[in-house]
Amino acid sequence: MDKICKIKKENLGIIGLIIVTIFWGFGFPALKIVGEYFPTFYMIGFRFGIAAITLSILFYKKLRLIDKKLVKNGLILSLFLFLTYIFATVGIMYTTSSRASFFTCIHVLLIPFILRIFLKVRVTKKTIISVVFCTLGLFLLSYTKEMGLAFFSGDLICVLGALCYGFHVVITGVLAKDNDAALLTIIQLFFVSVFGFIIAFFTETMPIAPSGLSVFTLILLGVFCSAIAFYLQTACQKFISSDRVGVIFSLEPVFGVIASYIVLGESLGAAGILGGICVFIALSYQESDIKFRKKETPSQLEVKE
Repeated sequence: MDKICKIKKENLGIIGLIIVTIFWGFGFPALKIVGEYFPTFYMIGFRFGIAAITLSILFYKKLRLIDKKLVKNGLILSLFLFLTYIFATVGIMYTTSSRASFFTCIHVLLIPFILRIFLKVRVTKKTIISVVFCTLGLFLLSYTKEMGLAFFSGDLICVLGALCYGFHVVITGVLAKDNDAALLTIIQLFFVSVFGFIIAFFTETMPIAPSGLSVFTLILLGVFCSAIAFYLQTACQKFISSDRVGVIFSLEPVFGVIASYIVLGESLGAAGILGGICVFIALSYQESDIKFRKKETPSQLEVKE
């Protein structure tokens, strides 16, 4: 029975993380709409502020349980998450958007190395194969004639962003097991919002007359792509290992391309379709053992025990 419960929790965790990637995927065209009126760091400040307030309202009864340990852990996560946004924002200024989208997403390639070096977690052959397919798929999704073989300074900055997000995923996996998911997420999002407003105050001009559509889209970004998405990530990482999370999160640009096609009418292209297929193959292969065990009957599991 314990194994059955574990499999159910893992499968629910996988579904939850896939929902996260769908939200983040649709966040791409949403960011384009909001970005026309809100500078980057004001957008981060408002977006994550809305998210922190939303979760605080939903879980207001838990707020009294916040202690120094939770604040410390939330601050650590917020630093890595905010650095991810900093590097991604700066990096795209010194490279092409297609190259930036690829190098920012290679956290799927970096997470197994972070786990191995810092947590001494053994990387399985299945994970390596899945990561290779994911990386190939991400390259095809981002591929343009501008990709080439050269390496720009912006590419390196985007890789640093991917590294920070890799650490964010790994640390979330560690902290999620011993902390309340809602409170850890609220604190994390609150600090990211504060960091965003501080930098915006010194470097950007406050948006004066944003359109109604941009404000509405910003609220959707805050509620769905930040509040719900990061809460689900934290909650689901209690049951899913960080290397598997990295593979699942590689679906984000796939859904991003689909969302851009639906919302903005941007074309996908043959390379993009092939890239998406590679990512889905990698995810299916990574989770194939879960699907196999799912077919086993309770009696078979009890015999194994």
